[in-house]
Amino acid sequence: MTNKTIDINEATIKNYVESLRPENPEIRAQVDVGYSYDGKVVFLFEIRPEWDNPQKKEQI
Repeated sequence: MTNKTIDINEATIKNYVESLRPENPEIRAQVDVGYSYDGKVVFLFEIRPEWDNPQKKEQI
């Protein structure tokens, strides 16, 4: 198996993540999608309220 490198820019990542996010703000408050990108590695994560403290958000 060979490793492939994909040249991707942050605008492409941002557009992809935006397409995954719920449109409805009420749903987005319960579960949302975010990302971090350091120029080499992309991490996708969920953003949701903590089960025992709904006012606080966590990234999973």
